[in-house]
Amino acid sequence: MGKRRSAQRMGPAPCLGSRLNLESVPLAWPGLWVSKVTRALSLLAPLAAVAALPVPLWVCGCSGSGVGVCGNGIVERGEACDCGEDPENVPEDCFRTNGAQNSSCSDSCELREVHFTRVILKWTINGESFLIPGQSFDTCNDVGGVYVRVLLEGPGGYSEERPQAYCTSYQVEFMEDPLAAPMLPGAYNAWLEIQTAEATPLAPLVQVELQVVEGVDNEATADFPLESFYDYENMRGQFSVRAYWGDDGVGCGDATPPVVDRVFTVTQDGSPLAGYPQEAPCEDESVFFSDLSPGSYQVRVEGYDAGAELQFCEELDVKAGAESQPTYYLVIPPLALSERCAP
Repeated sequence: MGKRRSAQRMGPAPCLGSRLNLESVPLAWPGLWVSKVTRALSLLAPLAAVAALPVPLWVCGCSGSGVGVCGNGIVERGEACDCGEDPENVPEDCFRTNGAQNSSCSDSCELREVHFTRVILKWTINGESFLIPGQSFDTCNDVGGVYVRVLLEGPGGYSEERPQAYCTSYQVEFMEDPLAAPMLPGAYNAWLEIQTAEATPLAPLVQVELQVVEGVDNEATADFPLESFYDYENMRGQFSVRAYWGDDGVGCGDATPPVVDRVFTVTQDGSPLAGYPQEAPCEDESVFFSDLSPGSYQVRVEGYDAGAELQFCEELDVKAGAESQPTYYLVIPPLALSERCAP
């Protein structure tokens, strides 16, 4: 949520007995009229003789109760704030009138909590991670990204830019300034550009649209497709798979029955890659697949017992990116329980 802000504009000092009304003040003595008393101190001595009269020589210019008038735009006695009632004449330190939506001053001139509008723009590279929801599949380091330039535009001529947001933050925030740059509710557009340390673009601008609601956090995510990068053809990725047999954490020799040999097959668009299927003795370690063009792949893992009978099998959809990816941990179920390997 946004910051709290109070609207306070102080009016005249509280009324004191020594403060004279600047209007003409009639006195009780016949023939005597003191008009527009402006020099209080110089008049006190000559008039001391009449100070005890029933009608005082000076009159306080405040109302009898001493309580301010809520709504006149001036903070007076008994008020914590006063932003007035005229939207066309809002006091300098206020941004909305008393009681208006998201105004920090209530219609009874009391301070209240305000939630400023905020826009949070996030970005991913090559979509969202299969393994860690909400995180980018590829990292900024994978593609050489250092900065992301972000431009946000919206209603009322709103336009704010972050020319060099750090790419590795994967988000940037825009907080409204109610006085200098208010965020009106409505449709906004954002443009994002990923750059090198020298501010050289790595891919074309990405645009994202969002509807902004006043007084809340508004979020949107833009994705930089890997195939849009200018260096896409030279990118090579890798990933690894760690297999467990029948249950999480169960190694080759502890499986039922024990797995003696394992076979990995990597396919793309239904065709095995060169060098696959790949058969080897079962070992409790990750298997790496490298020098892959970015894209989607399928990995099939098979486990055979001492009699060369297929006992465990599973298929996994994976994706290769610009560089290395986290390890995929895969529980290989018994053949009879595998939906994708069942005969």
